[in-house]
Amino acid sequence: MKITNKIRSLYDNIYVTNKNKTMKTLLQQLKPKYIKKIKSSKYTSQSERMLAKLESYKWYGELTINELSEIYGMCDIDRIRVSAWDMRFGDNVLIKGNE
Repeated sequence: MKITNKIRSLYDNIYVTNKNKTMKTLLQQLKPKYIKKIKSSKYTSQSERMLAKLESYKWYGELTINELSEIYGMCDIDRIRVSAWDMRFGDNVLIKGNE
């Protein structure tokens, strides 16, 4: 029972600390050059749908493999050359903290 209380207390502290901070959407975290490429895609309905998804998601991990594939396709990123790290964490398409 004490362990549960400690876990709950830790969760509450994290919640209280973060509840007033607004989390950026994936669209806001995406590098501008890729946003332009998605917006200028010849497949307008697909790009509009992807932009809406990116606006609704806050975590890169929420994207499915299919959605990642669509993003890479619209952004002309060669999926064969993408590292497992970039595929998993999005370092190649997301703005880093100091950029």
